[in-house]
Amino acid sequence: MINCSNTKKALFDHLTERWRTLFAAKYEAFLYDLTSTCFESAPPEDSEDIRRFGYSRDKRSDCVQVVIALIVTPEGFPMAYDVLSGNTADKLAQSDARVAKERAMRQRRLRKYIKALKDIKVRKKPLKRDQLHQALGAARLTTMARAAETEQKANSHPS
Repeated sequence: MINCSNTKKALFDHLTERWRTLFAAKYEAFLYDLTSTCFESAPPEDSEDIRRFGYSRDKRSDCVQVVIALIVTPEGFPMAYDVLSGNTADKLAQSDARVAKERAMRQRRLRKYIKALKDIKVRKKPLKRDQLHQALGAARLTTMARAAETEQKANSHPS
């Protein structure tokens, strides 16, 4: 039998790297969503079967279902999924994988901010508010802002 946990991890590790290479995907924020899929079949007799009656997003209370939890990037790249029992309530659908992913994301973001703060601390010239936001990664330079910054640098260094 295939070890689904290791296979799933290997698949998402591979996809994460490919998306980073092909699409310059960033993994700074994740979105979490639940959906369900129903089965037009008799209810399972096996108590271990995850097909259960539950809240049906398809308005099919007559069918058993499973709940699918999905974590994606804002660009829509899937990062992880889990198939849960059909009677899993939304508020309880926090899988261990989701909690671990969110914790890792917060740790990466915190390390990024600490590094940015250290870089700011060693600067000799104080930063203006917008420059501080850019240095912390809280704001991105727009095309117009880049043009203005380039023009300002050119004017301050006459050739």
